[in-house]
This record gives sequence, structure tokens and C-alpha cells, in this order.
Amino acid sequence: MAVSVPEYNCHPLPGTMSSLHGADLKSPIKLSKSLLRDPDALMTFAASRVEAALQCEKTNTARPDLPSLEAFVKLMTIRTKLSLPTIIVSLVYVERLHKSLPPSARGDYETPYKIFLAAVLSASKFLNDRPIENCKMASLCDGYFTLFEINEMERCFLSLIGYQLFVDSEDVRVFLNDYRNLLQAGLYFEGW
Repeated sequence: MAVSVPEYNCHPLPGTMSSLHGADLKSPIKLSKSLLRDPDALMTFAASRVEAALQCEKTNTARPDLPSLEAFVKLMTIRTKLSLPTIIVSLVYVERLHKSLPPSARGDYETPYKIFLAAVLSASKFLNDRPIENCKMASLCDGYFTLFEINEMERCFLSLIGYQLFVDSEDVRVFLNDYRNLLQAGLYFEGW
């Protein structure tokens, strides 16, 4: 399934690069669809990072109608028209969650879905003047999650990451460098 990621139309991340090459971190970054080589690979990567954040049940007994996590990430990315910066900042938040959890933390089968939705909502609200609203997200979820559940997952997620929403150029650079090899298929890394 081909995924079209819309042009970045929100405030640039402060102090980030205008392209993903070079060492100057003082000019603004403008991540856009032109940096995408394979959107499907990026969505697969996003699903894998969300899944890796926490060990969860492997058997879906509570919600048998849920699609695979990768299919859900792709579906919600298309429906919400996520920008590349929103995806990247969401994944930075997922990494923060992973680091904040004790190694013994476990989740239900649907926990990665909730982590993805909460991270996307938080990133959208951090980056955009007109973010995705919780009620809109609930309507786009095809009934998989209610508005009450979405509100609750967002509150829990924010609490677990200590309400640390600020993401700067260094956070983005570190994330992209840490996962450079895995992202090679999905993003262009000119000059690195």
C-alpha cells in the first residue's frame, strides 16, 4: 500500500537543519515528503519502534478485530495525514517512554496501538497550530478505541514521559543517527 505523506505545513523544529545533510544545526529543518524514499518502509519502522517500546502480550483475545500493528500505523498515518516531522517527533516520544519504563514493564496486546495514538496526538499538539483533536482521532479509529480510551491513553502517556514534549534539533539528530541503518530504506540521507 503506497502511503502519501503530506508536505510539512507546521512550525519548523527549532534549531534544526534545513536538510538532513551537513553539520549546521542552527538553521531550521524542513522535513518534507521530498525526504521520503519509501513511505511504507517508514511506517514499518514506526510500527517496529512502537512495538519495541514495551513487551506486550502476543495473543489478541480482547479485540480480535484489531488489524496488525503495522497495518494500523499505516491506516492511521493515511487517515490523519501525518507529516514527516510529526512521525519523527512521535517516535522520539516513544523512545522517551521506553527509557522511562522499568525493564519489567509489560503491556496488553493493544498497548502498542495506544502508545502510537498517544505519541501521535502529543506530537501533533506540540508541532501544529491545528493539531489532531482527540475526538477526530476517535472517529478515525473505526471504533477500535473510544474517545474516553484515547483521552486516558494520552494522559497516561504524557505522565509516563514526564510531560517532556520539547524536541530540539539535537533530539532529532540523535534519533535519526541511532536508527540511520533502519531508516535507510525510508528516508534519503544525503551527504551523511
